[in-house]
Amino acid sequence: MVKMLPILLAAALAATPALAHDSTTFAPVPKGGVSWETLGATEQLPWVDAAGANRIAPGFTPAVEALDGKLVTIAGYAMLDDEQRGAFTLYASEVDCEFHVSPGPNLRAEVSLAKAQVLKPGALVVRGRLELVRARQGGVFFRIRDAVVTPA
Repeated sequence: MVKMLPILLAAALAATPALAHDSTTFAPVPKGGVSWETLGATEQLPWVDAAGANRIAPGFTPAVEALDGKLVTIAGYAMLDDEQRGAFTLYASEVDCEFHVSPGPNLRAEVSLAKAQVLKPGALVVRGRLELVRARQGGVFFRIRDAVVTPA
């Protein structure tokens, strides 16, 4: 049995899903909703500020520009804690910790809720007004305001 232990351990590890690093599987698109593929088509345009720091500016596609200020529905994942939340970041892909988040600002959105809610783990559907962040700050390209969240 002792000789079998390394083989059993290797088999168990091989069967463990690697969700933490899978940023290519997006939340399913809700009926009538916006896809992360649409928002993700926003380019990340590099630039350097006066202090020499590297920054990213958004290059919105016409399809994304058309959504600015509109009421949108989108599914995604929030990194949850135990508190009731009035705001959170929505990610295109499942997030299991702060070290494994979506790869860029075109695959996440800041969400401000119309009323604080206790969020449940798993995929969420968010409905609110989309704001395109045009500032050349780099960290946030999308905000969803006055949002309501339901389980996916």
